[in-house]
Amino acid sequence: MPGVSTKKRSENAKTDRVIARVSAEVKRRWQRAATLRGQTLSDFLIVAVNNATEETFDTENRIELSERDQLALAELLLNPPELPEVLKAALREQMK
Repeated sequence: MPGVSTKKRSENAKTDRVIARVSAEVKRRWQRAATLRGQTLSDFLIVAVNNATEETFDTENRIELSERDQLALAELLLNPPELPEVLKAALREQMK
């Protein structure tokens, strides 16, 4: 049948298109970088955007503590405070 592809596409193979307008100079630079890496421009952009995405998520999910807070946390981990009696009782009850 004309116009009908015989290739089967799984549900996971569906893709969306992203369109971006950039200057000719920017596109030339991207194309040159892709060529230097032996990639197509599309593959180069996908890898670059995925790397930037991961870096952004890593930065957003990172908790940065001041030196004072780091020392306080280490102290609590190394020398935890005594549990209140009510919690000790609850733990004993749970262990029965």
